[in-house]
Amino acid sequence: MLGGKSNETGAEMYRNLIVLTLFLIFGLAAAGAETLIAPLYPGAVAYGPENPGYFLSKDSYEQVKAFYHKNKGAPAWEKEHKEQGWTAFFEYMSVVEVHKYDPVGSAIGVRVIGKNPDMYDDVPVSTLPVVGEIFNNIKMLMMQQDLPDMSEYNNLVDKYRHLSCWYFPLIEDPDAPGTFISMDELILKQCTKNPGEQKSEQNMQDLAKKAEELMKQGKQREALELLQQVGHAAQNEVARSTGSPGIEKWKQGLVKLQEKGFPTRIEIAPHP
Repeated sequence: MLGGKSNETGAEMYRNLIVLTLFLIFGLAAAGAETLIAPLYPGAVAYGPENPGYFLSKDSYEQVKAFYHKNKGAPAWEKEHKEQGWTAFFEYMSVVEVHKYDPVGSAIGVRVIGKNPDMYDDVPVSTLPVVGEIFNNIKMLMMQQDLPDMSEYNNLVDKYRHLSCWYFPLIEDPDAPGTFISMDELILKQCTKNPGEQKSEQNMQDLAKKAEELMKQGKQREALELLQQVGHAAQNEVARSTGSPGIEKWKQGLVKLQEKGFPTRIEIAPHP
């Protein structure tokens, strides 16, 4: 209270701060949703800051389509194409109504989009979008083993091939603040060289640099000992990258793609 002593305890202040924070978060989210011409599909997440009105859902194309069918009626039109997938358009504002705001505008509403899982049936596994490079690395590492069991590889292809048809949100690139990267690209980059491998590589570079300085100082013995450490570290890194741990790393990449990907995209027009 202004001019007096506050009776709020620390716990009460903390609780009020949480309530205020939640109010701001959900209030802003609700305000954003109110600017859309149609309701947001439950559980949908934003595709990225560069695409307002674009959302992604873990539910199937048919489930999302059924939601808007129930809300608005049958779609104004629906297209199905093996190579492009499915698209259903639900009209929430006719062209006549839109012309009140935009003389050259067209009807607006919601587009529900899903890719046909069969669209890449004739495409070699090695060239599949998103997962092709991961499959290539797993296959290569398995072939390097004695008496490789390729049935595991085939099972992985069958289990995760559909991810080539999924959508992935845009997030800020941790290596380039202020720029955005697709989640699948980030996962692939992390699989190629995860944080642990990056730290190990940096440690080896630091040791090699220190050994070089010792050589310049005439301390050959100490320098050789450091170079031996670098050699052992490099051998361990190769073993982690090429043996069973290397295979497991790429398999975990597929698991992450499954967790972070979405089969359905939703495009909701803003209210004019």
